[in-house]
Amino acid sequence: MPKIILTALICLCFGILPAQQVISDVEKLERLAKVWGFLKYYHPIVGEGKFDWNKELITILPKVRTASDKEELSAILLQWINTLGEIDKCRNCNKKENRFEKNFDLSWIENKHFTLKLSEKLRYLEANRRQGKCYYASSFFKGAVKFKNENILLYGTYPNEEVRLLSLFNYWNKVEYFFPYKYMTDQKWSDVLVEMIPKFQAAKDTVDYHLTILELISKIDDTHAFFQSKHTRKYFGDYALPIRIEIIEHKVVVTGFLQDSLAKDNDFKVGDIILKVDGQDAMEFLSQMHKYAPASNEVGKWKYVRYYVSAGSEKKAKIEFERDGEVRIKEAQKYPLKLFLGNRKGKFITQKEKWKKLQDNIGYINMKHLNPNEVKQAMDGLMDTRGIIFDVRGYPNGTI
Repeated sequence: MPKIILTALICLCFGILPAQQVISDVEKLERLAKVWGFLKYYHPIVGEGKFDWNKELITILPKVRTASDKEELSAILLQWINTLGEIDKCRNCNKKENRFEKNFDLSWIENKHFTLKLSEKLRYLEANRRQGKCYYASSFFKGAVKFKNENILLYGTYPNEEVRLLSLFNYWNKVEYFFPYKYMTDQKWSDVLVEMIPKFQAAKDTVDYHLTILELISKIDDTHAFFQSKHTRKYFGDYALPIRIEIIEHKVVVTGFLQDSLAKDNDFKVGDIILKVDGQDAMEFLSQMHKYAPASNEVGKWKYVRYYVSAGSEKKAKIEFERDGEVRIKEAQKYPLKLFLGNRKGKFITQKEKWKKLQDNIGYINMKHLNPNEVKQAMDGLMDTRGIIFDVRGYPNGTI
């Protein structure tokens, strides 16, 4: 009996010993992406441009993927860092600075993800980081960032998996270290990396790859961020119905026409509710397109994708729509998009009305059309109003 108890105790003790932390392929790639980007912008020697940093990633990738746990991964990364050269002590790195902390997060360095030895190495690099000019990024135009010396074509065709991952890591780290509104994105930026790694790996052809790039870029929720290629244009189509569309109460509603005569020829009327196009539910289709909308809010995203429901590569479409409470079906003609260029914009005040007085003594200034030499005249003319509306829906002409 004592031998049986002793054997059971030994088995129990060995059973509770900590097992090596097995990590998935996505976890390995995520940690590599963060270390690679950190070294690119922090390591003093890498920041001089002494290495082809894209090539370094391609070289280290297969080694990283052989790691089975945190210890092996850390050893591979530590050995790699040690080959980059010795780092001198930085005299200016520890001085107190007024930093914008909402975007700053290097907590991933801690040894939850790496061994203590690698974490200490990374923290040493942070404490003795590169100062001054960087080979890969520089400041221009009042603090804006210019990225340079990126010596590889990332988006032109359909590259192999390693280069597709490189394109992801490259863009993700640019946003991680330089995008001022990162803390305001709808999705946590570190979660974006984990989500997009399998998608970049799985992209099956050029179109799929370019759509994946567009999805990634849309994750920063910025209308100014966009990606377009002949492959994405072909995917979304070169033809469109001659109608203006708005999303109203979660319905696709015709609110106007891109060309009156063509809309009349195809029996479209303002107020028609588009239910299906070629058998596919219109709102369901737009919901699928939502991830490709680079806009800063929900209204902007729906505004961006609304025309996808009327566009396509075919010249005709089967339309199921509702008019006056009755569901109808018809075949409608689509026309080349170039026919409608310039007709999709909202109606701004005319050029002659750069500023004016509205009812109730309210002033109005259209910042899109007002020129700098007209600012004084406009302000003098509206100075006695109760208030002034500055319409900035268009790009100002240097008048702000």
